[in-house]
Amino acid sequence: MKERKCLYCGNSFPLKHRNRQYCSHECYMENKKERTRERYAHMKLYEPIKKNDEILAKVYSEGLDVVSIERLESLGFTRIYISRQSMKGNKHVNITGRFGYMSYSPTEVLILKIEQ
Repeated sequence: MKERKCLYCGNSFPLKHRNRQYCSHECYMENKKERTRERYAHMKLYEPIKKNDEILAKVYSEGLDVVSIERLESLGFTRIYISRQSMKGNKHVNITGRFGYMSYSPTEVLILKIEQ
């Protein structure tokens, strides 16, 4: 009978069904717990970026494209959470999703709607 290594513990087990990937139900459940933890950890990292994007959308919808950093921070905006950076001319644009922002003055930022 053929054998396969368990994806969780690495032990060999007899291959009774070709789709079987774990040596036991316990290994399957432990691996499932780890995958779930990893997925939720990734989602927790995304939450502050999503919140920043929602704040930029709200301010932008009010007709403001130049806004003080103090105002954004009072709404819960945190500048360290971005999804990526891009360049516009010689300035960095910090992108949160549908919106981005770039330095306008030492105390203000320019909000940009990102075309996707």
